[in-house]
Amino acid sequence: MTQQHVIGQTKSVGFQIGVRRTFAISVEQAWNFLISEEGQRIWLGEVFSLTEGL
Repeated sequence: MTQQHVIGQTKSVGFQIGVRRTFAISVEQAWNFLISEEGQRIWLGEVFSLTEGL
């Protein structure tokens, strides 16, 4: 039986994502938006509390 691969899931550390798109803003502005409550809501559909590390 073949195990189905979940997109973004790694063998050892959980999930990882990559994003590529060109916008007329700085990298800092993009990340600040993505991790803001509004950005998370648009991107993930619900707001999570992000913390650095585990």
